[in-house]
Amino acid sequence: LKHWLDHFSTSKLLKRDPILKESKTFNSTTLSQVLFITTVLPVMDINDTSLMEVDILNGNKCCNLNCSGHEINEIKRVILAPCILFINGTFLTMFLYKKKLRSASDVPFYSMCILSIIFSACLILPIQLLISHWPCAIIQELKFFIMEFFFFNAGLHVALIGLDRYLSVAFILKWPGKLRKSRLYGCILSIWILSCVVYGLILIIFTVKINDSLSENGLDQYFIIEERRLYTVIKSVTFSLACLMPFIVIMFSVILYIKIASTGRYGRRSTRLFQLKKRRKKRIIRGVYIVLCYVCLRIPYAVYNFTTEAIIPYRPPSPVQQLLQNLAVGYFLIHPFVYSYLTYRLRNRVFKLWNRSRSTSLSQLLFSFPDGV
Repeated sequence: LKHWLDHFSTSKLLKRDPILKESKTFNSTTLSQVLFITTVLPVMDINDTSLMEVDILNGNKCCNLNCSGHEINEIKRVILAPCILFINGTFLTMFLYKKKLRSASDVPFYSMCILSIIFSACLILPIQLLISHWPCAIIQELKFFIMEFFFFNAGLHVALIGLDRYLSVAFILKWPGKLRKSRLYGCILSIWILSCVVYGLILIIFTVKINDSLSENGLDQYFIIEERRLYTVIKSVTFSLACLMPFIVIMFSVILYIKIASTGRYGRRSTRLFQLKKRRKKRIIRGVYIVLCYVCLRIPYAVYNFTTEAIIPYRPPSPVQQLLQNLAVGYFLIHPFVYSYLTYRLRNRVFKLWNRSRSTSLSQLLFSFPDGV
């Protein structure tokens, strides 16, 4: 990696290409990501199969409440991982604050970035370290609850960005290119309030379910996870909304764009319409590219959830399963850096490369992306 970065920073293409004049700043970010992953992943070397015992005859999942063992030998890495996480999060926040927000899409991304820093630094990483010391079933369930809240909130943010893209294409003359800050901040605040209300209700139901199960079985017995009907319905609805809302909004935007491009109907003829025609294409590209990035962020958690719920309880543990779990949780903790690449810097580079792709060879186009993205 170091050899490739040195070759990339000293190449002739970097010197003559005006788009890549500031690409050296991304190299330090990439190196910090690699350092962070190599530090955090060895800390999360726990075996979740010890928490789950499957009763095939009764069809129930039983979790042992015996909180003992699983001590971490290397204390230095436990202390070093949160420190590196805090430094990286602070660096990212300063980077976004210094460069300021250029468009309406950057404000939801900034909110998602702060969400990632808060949840990963303050909740996910401490809970993961706590599970390694005391592998309780309640703490394990709380980690999944927090991760689902994170992705539900992120899905609402992406849906807000997609809705802005859809309205800008459908009402190309009436809808402004930039939203008012007060209106946009109000939308983001409503998203946070809605997420807290929905998952507060789920947490109340989950707490009642825990109390009922513990009163029936006792603290020294097995903790039986009995999924109640209301609890399951609300979790399924919120999970489905988080997954489907961004795709539905972007799908309507793409369909509308194809319809307008095929029929050639732009309303009344004016010079402003022809000027806005190019802006409409950029808005559609932004929307699709945002959804693809959201899917890439969603895949590691889906792999982690699938291996934990479907594969591990019914098969003996293997190094591949443990590697998938560590990669999923570790990638979850570097979401703020992914959001930093989704700001106007990388977006402007993508649009410039898109415009000059006809007069550029394939090799130059591939090596023009910052940090090999």
